[in-house]
Amino acid sequence: MLAQRVVPELAALWLAELCVLFLVLQALPAVGAWDGVGPIATSAESMNRAAIIASIMGFTSLSIGLYRADTCTNGRRLLSAAILASVVGGLIIYITAPLLTGGMRIAPSQLIVIPLIWLIFLLFSRVTLGTLLRRRLFGRRVMVVGDGARAHCLATAIQDHRGGQFDVVEGGPDAATLVPLALRLQGIWAVVVAEDSPARLTVRATQACQRAGIRVYDDGGFWEQQLGRIDLTHADPSWFAQPDAGVGTQIAASVRRLSDIGISLCLLLVTLPVMLLTALAIRLDTKGPVFYRQTRVGLQGRPFTLLKFRSMRIDAEAGGQPRWASQNDPRVTRVGGFIRLSRIDELPQLFNVLRGEMGFIGPRPERPEFVGELTSQIPLYPHRACVKPGITGWAQVCYPYGASVEDARQKLSYDLYYIKYRSLLLDLLILLATVRVILFREGSR
Repeated sequence: MLAQRVVPELAALWLAELCVLFLVLQALPAVGAWDGVGPIATSAESMNRAAIIASIMGFTSLSIGLYRADTCTNGRRLLSAAILASVVGGLIIYITAPLLTGGMRIAPSQLIVIPLIWLIFLLFSRVTLGTLLRRRLFGRRVMVVGDGARAHCLATAIQDHRGGQFDVVEGGPDAATLVPLALRLQGIWAVVVAEDSPARLTVRATQACQRAGIRVYDDGGFWEQQLGRIDLTHADPSWFAQPDAGVGTQIAASVRRLSDIGISLCLLLVTLPVMLLTALAIRLDTKGPVFYRQTRVGLQGRPFTLLKFRSMRIDAEAGGQPRWASQNDPRVTRVGGFIRLSRIDELPQLFNVLRGEMGFIGPRPERPEFVGELTSQIPLYPHRACVKPGITGWAQVCYPYGASVEDARQKLSYDLYYIKYRSLLLDLLILLATVRVILFREGSR
């Protein structure tokens, strides 16, 4: 499922850039003597070192979001992401190189040259790619067949999809009249049948489209395979009734729990100085407790106490009326504004993970008051409680901060996708995307 959502052009760009950086590193005169004083490395040692460094730079750039279409078409975002990827990648190389290459040390000149080469290369390739994307040369033209509510809902979702990789083409109501050759001449990448009636493309028409290189989807398949979401309006909830409890699932659950414990302990150790400074800053900034405790709904609807650093005034909910946070919320303190943007206020939730109340990856836990309200308006909402809530999740990396019923509906479509296709590979993808979300303060208020 994840492989079907990879943009081939960007995947090819990633592989090409890794290969080019590897060749450039091989060509550098000092690549064989990284400490500047040692003997020239053998050919095998030089290739190994170049491969490790290229991989670090490539995966760092991937985590920061340089292989996303929306980054390539935003000049300011592209520049900041490229600089950040180069600097962070260089620091990771400096720290990890001795461990990964048997004691290799990098000379200061190389620590500057390698990130600079990568930065120049990233900017050149991204500016070129961004120009092509803005001119829609890589756009995937999607013809939505149908004229009812399903077709309109899908067309709206495609147009709102982040990254702008799809162009919606009006297809009309009749699926039976499609001519593959004509579609090919229009540059149609895929046909999506989204009709309210049971009408579908005939087998013969479907095969003809596929032979012409045109993909054919029903609307539910396109929602999931290409948009990474569930169509809430027309979703069949039957797949919730029989959760997979096989051996593979149990093993994955054990691996996930061990990973949660390991990641949480490591992050607690690394961020302990930050947490201590945050606690001191909150204490000096305003009166009141350092931590904010709030009841949230967890696995199977069981309540638990969520921990956060306090970022609002102690009278933020005077009268006991729950309120969603708003943009530039006046209740947020001076220190609170910074720790919310940087997500530092979320760090105490690592203790919730260690206690088993939360996982590192999963739907964000919501307050009982909001759960009741949202359940009455969104029938599928309770199904998100069939897995542990998480500090980060698929909805958090795909959709900005939500503060309304409609936002909750949109985020639920991503949460249900995660629940349906939950896997360790998807968890890893979310972890990588979370780095980008934190660094660029996406969706924070």
